[in-house]
Formats: sequence, C-alpha cells, structure tokens
Amino acid sequence: AGIAGGLTGAAVGAFLGPAGAAGGAIVGAQAAAAAGTLAVSAVGAMAAGGMMVMSETQDFEGDETIMPKRLLLQLKVEHLETNKVQLWSQQKFMDRFIKMLSFANGQSLDTFFDDEDARYEDIFWDEMDHMLVGTAAIGLTPLLKLSTVKESVTLRNAWGEVKGVLELNLVMNLVTDGIMGSLAILRSSSDHGDSVKKAIGALKDKQVQGKVRFNRLTCAEENQSWAGIFVRFSWFDTHGRLQHESEVVDGLDLDHTFTFHQICTEDFLQYLERGLMSIQIRAYEKGKVKDQELRELRVKLRKAEAEVTQLRTGTAGKMGVGASKWLGDQLGGRGAQ
Repeated sequence: AGIAGGLTGAAVGAFLGPAGAAGGAIVGAQAAAAAGTLAVSAVGAMAAGGMMVMSETQDFEGDETIMPKRLLLQLKVEHLETNKVQLWSQQKFMDRFIKMLSFANGQSLDTFFDDEDARYEDIFWDEMDHMLVGTAAIGLTPLLKLSTVKESVTLRNAWGEVKGVLELNLVMNLVTDGIMGSLAILRSSSDHGDSVKKAIGALKDKQVQGKVRFNRLTCAEENQSWAGIFVRFSWFDTHGRLQHESEVVDGLDLDHTFTFHQICTEDFLQYLERGLMSIQIRAYEKGKVKDQELRELRVKLRKAEAEVTQLRTGTAGKMGVGASKWLGDQLGGRGAQ
C-alpha cells in the first residue's frame, strides 16, 4: 500500500509537472520502495534535465529560424543507497508504474525482462552497464519544409549541467509528386504560423521518406574516459520511448543515419508539428568493455530467439492451414466449409 500510494503521488506529480516546469518549479512526489535491499526515490518534473529547450535551426541555404520552445518532461529517479541518478521518460515511468502496482497487489514479481538491455532486472531501477552523457529534445517542425536542415542541440545531464553539443542533419522528401510537388509545399511553408498549416494540408495522405543523421558530439569536458558511445532516441512509432539506438562507436563521431518511410496521416503530421524527438547520448566507461560486449551478445541472442520464434509460428500456421485443407477435402464440400 505504501509503494502504491507513494508512486501514485509521483505519477500525479509527473503529469502536473509541465506547468510547474514552465514556471521554473520542479514538481513531484517522493516514493520509497523496498525490494530486497533496493530503495529508490522518484521525483517529478524535468525538462531536458531540468531545462527548457530552445531549438535553433539552420538550413543549408544559411537562413536561421528560432523554433518554438520544446518542453521535454522526464522523471529523475534516484537510488538512495548508491546516490546514482537516472532520467526516465514519462512513457517509461508509466510502463514501470504498471509493473509496480502489479507487484504491490501481489500479482507479479519485482523483476521483469527488459528488452532495452535484454536481461531480467528490477522494476524500480535500470540495471544498465552504460552511463548517461546527456539528453536533449529536438522539435521536428522544420521537416514540414521538405528541405535539408542542420541542427545543433545542447546535451544536459540529470542536474541540468551542459555536457556537450550534438550535430544532426534532418531531411524529408515526397516519394511521389516529384520535384514540383516538393517545391509547392516548400513555398507554402516558407514562413512559420499559418504556412505550417498549409504545408500540413499539402502533405496530408502523401507518402514521404526521410533521414535523421547523427554526426559529431562535442564535449564540454576534455579527456573523457569512454570506451565507446551510442545514441538512443525516440520516434513517431515509439510514442516517446527511446527504443531506437545506434551502434557503439569509438571516438566522438556517431556517424549514424536513421531512415523512415511514412504516410502523412493526421497523427504523423501532428507529431511533426507539435512533437519532438528525445535523445540520449550514452557511453561505456573504459573499465567496462566486457560489459559492452556482454550486452551486445545478449541483444543479438534476443533477436535470434525472436526470429526463431517467428519462423516456428509461421511454419506452424502454414501446417495448420494445410491440415485443415486436407481434412476438408476428406470430408467433402461441407467439411471444407
């Protein structure tokens, strides 16, 4: 009851958080839960590590546009015994919160299989082998212009400290209608405001493709002791969850390209107009190279198991259809029906 009540307070604080964060306040509730020897505290509203994100976008023609502020609400989770801190997205917290309620009601265990790291772990804490370098949010409205956009975002840690700058390139194009169709939409979205609505109207039900390229990370501090870094990010299909990630690379050049193909439904266009892409840069410390290798092996094994399961399900389905057809033939017309 204490776990459920405390975490319900944390959830309410999280959803009240955007208004408080916009006013410069951090709103939330604390909850302490004992799961074996584990005790954690969840506190509410964070905006990109406690900061409001102002996105400054520059396209390759040299025109600069100050984009509207994008508020990224995250939950700051603190481990009371180790004083370690993690940032969870709203969606991740709610996923865990459901598991916490189930555990509090005696309906499930306090562990689950986490696909992010392909292993069983505690519902109250992320047992990750990598560390957070910094987090940021990117507004995606410039993609409606159907032009190539260069973006630089400031990365901040859980305490709001600037940890670096990440360079990105974003582009989206029409799959059909050719160059003239793209130019018509580009002209209609040359100014912000009503022109964005015009661009949305022109793009509705059209098929588009695009790329988000993660380039170089510039760190605020030199001599980082990292064995490798990677980027984890959200997209339209993940509903705020950071389920996409790049390969781990040495150095600071991520050199990762995310491609997408999408029909411009109302939901997708609303996501481009008002939504954002959440980004986390994560790193393995030099003393944890083996942890990096073990995680990669676990992820590969999990993917292989999923493929085998899919193959077995498909084969069983085909066998079932074949058996039904054979039985129907043996029973005649009515049996076939």
